[in-house]
Amino acid sequence: MNINININDHKNIINLQVLNNFHLDSYTDSYISDGFCIFTSINDILYLIYSNNNNSIIAYDLNNTQKICEITNAHEDYISSFKHILDKNQKKDLLISISYECNYLKLWDIKNFELLCYIKDIYSDGFLFCAHFLLEQNKNKNNLYILTSNCNFSLSSGPIKKFNLKGEHIDIINKSEGLDVFYLTDFYDSIIEKQFLVATIKRSIISFDLENNQVYKSYSEDNSHFHFNIIINKEDKEGIIKLIESSDDGMIRIWDFHKVKLLCKINVSSYWLFGMCLWDNEYILVGDGDTGIKLVDLLKGKIMNQLPDIKGRIITIKKIKLKHYGDCLITQRYLKGGIKLWIKN
Repeated sequence: MNINININDHKNIINLQVLNNFHLDSYTDSYISDGFCIFTSINDILYLIYSNNNNSIIAYDLNNTQKICEITNAHEDYISSFKHILDKNQKKDLLISISYECNYLKLWDIKNFELLCYIKDIYSDGFLFCAHFLLEQNKNKNNLYILTSNCNFSLSSGPIKKFNLKGEHIDIINKSEGLDVFYLTDFYDSIIEKQFLVATIKRSIISFDLENNQVYKSYSEDNSHFHFNIIINKEDKEGIIKLIESSDDGMIRIWDFHKVKLLCKINVSSYWLFGMCLWDNEYILVGDGDTGIKLVDLLKGKIMNQLPDIKGRIITIKKIKLKHYGDCLITQRYLKGGIKLWIKN
């Protein structure tokens, strides 16, 4: 089935076609928008990492369309999400795999899928909702850490915790508790030479100044919505760092990161919005929890199109470039929907 997406209005039309039967064994049972992981490794392999309902980790070579390996029973229960980083100091590709209901994560060296550490019982209550690699950038050295966040929904959640790569708990980000963090990301503002951590929480979004370990700004329109995903867009033509976020009221909100000014809000759906990805600096694809995926024009503030043939909760959306197909889209549906690869026709 061909899907016409008007990417540049009158300029051109990109036709995307689903490659059927692509990783139907993938499984995710959470609303975390990292149900699979894609990266180009240090040895130039384009990896797709995902899990199935047997709690196995599967590594797949996307460019050569072949499975590299499968770690059977990698976790004692299902795996909710993955995170990757290239450790440039050690010249290693590192991967975190998370089991959010049982509050533990595992750190792997991708080269031989060696288990480097196993961090258990991270929080006493609630869920280990996400983990994040933090490469601290400063003038003297670059240190690599693992951050974790807790979500309890009803009780007081734990703080954002900081671990070294040996799995040792060394610090926390912001001493307060009760954040209920759903998603973490960070970025470095080269103009003011500061690094920030950004967290979506139950009722707002908070940024942290990592140098001072303090709250920098809070972004919220009315404190009544859950926020699920963040994109920090530093490539804006106007020179504004934009924070783009999806929420449970079906809105995409775009903020001026430093001025905490709501620049635009786009009514995408009547249902929850989950994963997002930028197609370029003008367009974004977002997972509608009810009807699939929608393409949104960020400059005009309106929906351009909806991708048909995708129904249900699309949790993870990522754009990639394949050597045989060029720009492509990969999506994952909640539970047993599988992973779909969308290529140009």
